[in-house]
Amino acid sequence: MEIDELKSELENDYVMIKRKKWWSFLGGAFAFLIVAGLISYKSSLQALEGKAAKIATKAIQDLKAEAEKDTKNIKGKLDSSEKLITGLNQKVNAIKGLFEKLEAIEIAINNGNPWEKFSDNIKDVLRDPVKYEYAILRNGTHFRKLTESTWNSRGYRVMTEPFMTGDSEKFYLGGSLWIWDTQDPRDDSCVYHLYYHATNEGIVAKGGNGCTKADKGGEGHIYRRLRK
Repeated sequence: MEIDELKSELENDYVMIKRKKWWSFLGGAFAFLIVAGLISYKSSLQALEGKAAKIATKAIQDLKAEAEKDTKNIKGKLDSSEKLITGLNQKVNAIKGLFEKLEAIEIAINNGNPWEKFSDNIKDVLRDPVKYEYAILRNGTHFRKLTESTWNSRGYRVMTEPFMTGDSEKFYLGGSLWIWDTQDPRDDSCVYHLYYHATNEGIVAKGGNGCTKADKGGEGHIYRRLRK
């Protein structure tokens, strides 16, 4: 048998080895080569193991490269997904705010824009005076609209709408007034209550309940409703 024929048969048998048909190799060219003294048994195994190691190493390298590529693709998709999620959350919040506004409008249409009790703190009338108008229920029976104001960016004043005051023949048009953080030293440590009266000299604030807990429900519940 010529050497080229031996080589061809050895290659065919090696393919069979990869298919796990060891008997074909052992009974074929491999045995002939050992008998002929061309290669030793040990060197044959080393040659096969070396070739197999190269094939395995290449396969592992290919798998590693493919895994790295997949990892980059997955990371890119994750980054893209995070941006999509952020955008979706922003849209959900915008839709939620829109639904809240629509719900408020629907309530106003169906119920004639009713007053709702929402706080025990008179300072909350500063929360959103453009969107809402406010009122207070004092002594359980007196429901008065409220107006807030500031002066020279210093301190706050909240007053009720004017109503008739006085217990004798001398009546005054006036109401209640609460102040805090103004230059008046009386409201340095509390929400201070006064009564205001319309007189010939103008509006005069005097009397009242002094330091109150109007920011803790001490002067009555605060109500609000949407401005028309």
